Amino acid sequence: MPTAPRKTTEMQCPACGHTIKSTAGGGRRRVQCPKCREVVELTAPPTQAAPDLVALLDRCELLDARIRTLEKILLQLASERSAQPTSLEPSRKLRWVASPAECEWPEGFPPELEAALLHNLNAMPSRAITIQAAAGDTAARWRAERLKEIFQRARWAVHGPREVSPPGEEHGLSLAVGSLPPSSDVAATYLALTASGFSPHSLLDPNLGGDDAVLIVA
Repeated sequence: MPTAPRKTTEMQCPACGHTIKSTAGGGRRRVQCPKCREVVELTAPPTQAAPDLVALLDRCELLDARIRTLEKILLQLASERSAQPTSLEPSRKLRWVASPAECEWPEGFPPELEAALLHNLNAMPSRAITIQAAAGDTAARWRAERLKEIFQRARWAVHGPREVSPPGEEHGLSLAVGSLPPSSDVAATYLALTASGFSPHSLLDPNLGGDDAVLIVA
């Protein structure tokens, strides 16, 4: 059975400058220069990560930090607005409901969450939202259409839903924004969803405008 060729290591003899070749494996190994007979220690070159991989890891760390910052800002805005209900009419305060586990509602949204979302969207000035659904996912498409209906009943301008490739492995709802800090439109959308028992993941998409909010269903 043929064997794979062994990697050749080359270095110059420090005494005479002659090129020394060796097929030794990793680690250190002493060899004798064939010209001046000087004993030379060969050291395997260090393994370096590909530059593209290093750049990708750095970018992932940066994006992860920006997403964590986004989530903190959105949660802070939601907390501040819920602590100041006087900005809404007394009969139109936000309705807060607990979120059941998603495994308990595989065929759609629980009625109490839908009712709370409609109430909370109506409690705010009409705004705009873009809705997207994971391509090829029938359940996601159905949920996206259902969310569109609720937003439209609250007199929000809705774009979509259209099918797209999901931005990651996250399941459920994701709210994508284009900048930090988020605009008042984005904060209102996030607040209405979280108060209604939904738990949207936060995504930062620099391709979006500062006032754009995209709700992705996967």
